[in-house]
Amino acid sequence: MPSRHTAQELSAAAHPHELPPSQRTWLYLDAAQNGVGSRACGPDVWPEYALRPEARTLLLKVSAADPAR
Repeated sequence: MPSRHTAQELSAAAHPHELPPSQRTWLYLDAAQNGVGSRACGPDVWPEYALRPEARTLLLKVSAADPAR
């Protein structure tokens, strides 16, 4: 998910107007996400769908946008 602010800036700000000006975009990627149901409201994730510790690799290709499009 792209963001104009770092995770630390977002965490430190109590309100959006407290965020500093930004000239950058930060991209955060998840290699995996745990399923719905984390005992916050209801049962836990079923064992066969629970995330287990394992090595993961993400490949990201960034290229310039074609201005003609």
